[in-house]
Amino acid sequence: MVTVPGNATGSLETGGDIDIFAIDLSQAGEVFVYTAGDTDTYGYLVDANDYLIAQDDDSGSGYNFAIRAQLDPGRYYVVVEGYDFQTIGGYTLTVGGDGGGQPGAPTPQIGVSAEGVQVSDGQTTPVGFGEALVGGRSTRSFTVSNSGDGVLQIDGVSLRGADAAQFRVTVAPASTVDPGRTTRFKVTYAPAAAGNHTAEVVIASAGGGEFAFPVAGVAGGNSGDDHADDIAGATALTLPGSLAAHLGEGDTDVFTFTVDSRSQVVARSTGDVDTYGILLDAAGEVVAENDDGGNGFNFRIRRRLDPGTYYLMVEGFDQFETGAYELDVR
Repeated sequence: MVTVPGNATGSLETGGDIDIFAIDLSQAGEVFVYTAGDTDTYGYLVDANDYLIAQDDDSGSGYNFAIRAQLDPGRYYVVVEGYDFQTIGGYTLTVGGDGGGQPGAPTPQIGVSAEGVQVSDGQTTPVGFGEALVGGRSTRSFTVSNSGDGVLQIDGVSLRGADAAQFRVTVAPASTVDPGRTTRFKVTYAPAAAGNHTAEVVIASAGGGEFAFPVAGVAGGNSGDDHADDIAGATALTLPGSLAAHLGEGDTDVFTFTVDSRSQVVARSTGDVDTYGILLDAAGEVVAENDDGGNGFNFRIRRRLDPGTYYLMVEGFDQFETGAYELDVR
């Protein structure tokens, strides 16, 4: 039994081991559950009737799972297992939120970084996208963190300024970020004309506040691409299936596939390129993302999916990562 809020320590002692924790909620509210440590965990949240409410692989720090859900009063269970049958090791489970009826007025605290470099609200130095050919793409990834003790609500990310049309948000962040957690969004510089371009990225949060910083890029010439950089031109993939692809500097490849019945889907890349994979649902919302879960520096995403259309975005770990890779989804 774990109180809300509270934590417990656990250990996956043998391959295939499963730990189960019970939590009781005295009132309806938002609850977040996550593990911390060096063990690659996979988590499930189920109700008293063993109905699956949510599951997650690597949304927490490192290879830890993190789950957030709006729950009614009652008993629930958190199931913790390893990523695969070879995974063993210890971890700390934390349960938080307002479902336990605890007093207090928690406050979120937003932070932003661009591929590891801290970004300040209102800074005057733009985040550079480098040079891109007209008709080409240069994409940068931004991480939004919440160092406060309350849930951070994000109302959206937009661009403003004279050259805002030369940039676009290609992956939106999660709408909420739990304390100690992060979410990512991506901005693509897609110049339609040569020249120097600047705009301002604006992150809107609950209550009317905003976090804003400038971006800049330089464009010239013309280019081509093997796979589209956005959902509208995504390359169709039939499951199970694989294909060859290539990442240019600042490039993003987007693929789409359809799941006919609820099933577990594994998407991964192979090759010498340091890839990052992002799985999106039909509405463009992030379902899962992964960096180095596969062999070497390749991404690997495992997720149980409901029937529907999904999109998979593949990019380099940073804007300078280029080269050929093989994509496999099954």
